[in-house]
Amino acid sequence: MASLSEVERGAAGARCMVDKLLAPPKIPVADLGLAQEDRAAARHAFQRRVFDDAFAGRRTPRVVSVVGTKGKGSCSELLRAALHEDGTYGAVGCFTSPHLHGCRERVRVGATPVSAAALERHGRDALARADAARAEAWGCVFFDRLLAAALLHFGAEGCGVLVLEAGIGGLYDSTNFFGAEDLELAVITSISLDHTTMLGSTLAEIAGHKAGVMRRGVTALTPATQHPGVLARARERSAAVGADLGRRGASGPGAGPSTQRENRALVEAACAALGVDTAGLEAGGQRACASIAPLAALLVDAAHNGDSVRRLLEDAAAASPSFVEAAFSKGADALPPSKRPAAAAALAAAAGEGALRGKVAARHAGLLRRRRRATRDPRPDAAVLVCGSVYVAAEAREAAADRDPAAPPRTTGPGDRR
Repeated sequence: MASLSEVERGAAGARCMVDKLLAPPKIPVADLGLAQEDRAAARHAFQRRVFDDAFAGRRTPRVVSVVGTKGKGSCSELLRAALHEDGTYGAVGCFTSPHLHGCRERVRVGATPVSAAALERHGRDALARADAARAEAWGCVFFDRLLAAALLHFGAEGCGVLVLEAGIGGLYDSTNFFGAEDLELAVITSISLDHTTMLGSTLAEIAGHKAGVMRRGVTALTPATQHPGVLARARERSAAVGADLGRRGASGPGAGPSTQRENRALVEAACAALGVDTAGLEAGGQRACASIAPLAALLVDAAHNGDSVRRLLEDAAAASPSFVEAAFSKGADALPPSKRPAAAAALAAAAGEGALRGKVAARHAGLLRRRRRATRDPRPDAAVLVCGSVYVAAEAREAAADRDPAAPPRTTGPGDRR
């Protein structure tokens, strides 16, 4: 067993590496003067070289690309679990974002996050490759560097399939480096307005970016419940590239919120297309969505845009009779303005005439320090709903893991908290 000093050295090395990966571009992206298409071509070429080198002399893995606005993380996690349990494709590499508790969560083989030592080793290699390729000329950022490190790790671990969750969009995203010969399946989850300054102000424009991961002769799946404008743009892109677009309806009235049922139905269709048994889905879960038992009165979700929050509120209102409001325990000023919690009344109003109206109670500051008080007062059947930010969801999960052995376990160790 490693001594404490070795563990501490590993933690320090990982922290140092994450700091280097997080460093801003040497030249601000806005000052590069590059068209979005040209920058994307450069970043795709960089990742392709890393991918080819990582798997040189090994069997080239199949790629499952996951894009969308809502449900990307949940679908990626469910697919990872199903592929890992089934074993048909061999070792499963999974790249996701953002993380809840630590950077290592984003890079996993099977259910195991990249170790601190491997993150330091592959991160150093990725940084050296970026320098050698003069990646500062196209504005290489943290996501690009970490993806390169992840590909190197997946190659070292001999992965036979990679589940790659896009960061923003799809067409120009760093994960979209693969060709039709590499892509096994494209999964396009529910699409709504988000990142509009980068992807466009309409659903059709955003859908065009997401659909950019389709490839000729390769199946792409999307929910049948997508907005008609989204489906129209997806069909248009599918026809243009010669992809096979399938639409899957949500499961029946079974257990769980409607969004989770939609994600589950989409992943079941993906498993069928991949020839993978769905038994492994039970080992997966919602990375930032949980009703933490036995603390059933604490509901956690990372929903953060208008449509996802509206749908969450509707699902939550159907499950719990009332909600109390609570604030980020470090104080709202600890978060950037876009991540600060909204007032409970505002959330109720966001649901329109939905079931939450009239069901919110008085404000209780310090959710995690005073959770028992918040869940008892003013009504014994009240629930605390934590949503709107990955930051807040992460803190709620950490507090639950500290206090409740039945809560979702942490997936990362020391040295990677960012």
